[in-house]
Amino acid sequence: MNTLTGDELLDLYIEAWTKLDAEIIIPHLASDFHYTSFWVLETLDRQGYTDYIRRKIESIKQSDLLIPGDSRPPIPVILGHLS
Repeated sequence: MNTLTGDELLDLYIEAWTKLDAEIIIPHLASDFHYTSFWVLETLDRQGYTDYIRRKIESIKQSDLLIPGDSRPPIPVILGHLS
């Protein structure tokens, strides 16, 4: 696997949400990846996050959040930079 820059990873993250395709980002998660969120009540390891994000995106696809013919992602992606 190639090493990607932060900007390249961010582009993949945006693409994954725009296309509602978790498989775009999953291969790039580090083996020691961990995810925490106020909305998820436990810390998820790589496999836990993989299962979570696949279910989450599938739920969005099955929901009323998608508007036929609208190419915008149902969840706005806001770009920022950490210093």
